[in-house]
Amino acid sequence: MHSKPSPVLKFTGLLIVLIGLIGGYLIGRNVTPQWELQYTSMDVEQDDSGLYYIFKGKRTPVDQ
Repeated sequence: MHSKPSPVLKFTGLLIVLIGLIGGYLIGRNVTPQWELQYTSMDVEQDDSGLYYIFKGKRTPVDQ
């Protein structure tokens, strides 16, 4: 049989969780997000049906 955790241990665990939640909330309210624009370069080819790229050995059309 396992013994129950002591009340001090329960309180300490609860306190750690509450501090983490409150800290996360405060950080979320006060820190502005930093957005980053990313570009992806693709090796595309063109035939009569339009632009495509090769993915896993198959032609995949490029949506325009």
